[in-house]
Amino acid sequence: DSFRELTPSGAKGDALIRNLADRVAAIDLLDRAAELLDDLVKNRLQGNAKGEAGMRLASIRLQNNQVLQALQALDASRVETLPAPVRRERARDVVRRGGAAGDARAG
Repeated sequence: DSFRELTPSGAKGDALIRNLADRVAAIDLLDRAAELLDDLVKNRLQGNAKGEAGMRLASIRLQNNQVLQALQALDASRVETLPAPVRRERARDVVRRGGAAGDARAG
């Protein structure tokens, strides 16, 4: 967080943060990876990039057994301009994760 102001602005900085989040998630620092992507989704990205980052954030949240937060990430990153195949994939994820959320609440 103390180096956030050193991140380049624009698409180059966004790509750097996405790559960093992927690397951090790869070493199982899922909370930190989610924080990075959450900031991108909420504050930096728009359009298709926002939708794709939201899908990645939801995936990381699910890996970290945070089903409700995964659904929230999908909801927060919903964009109507996503290509049809991506929208279908997101819809499948919502249904699949929504069922898991119901299982988590019941359990």
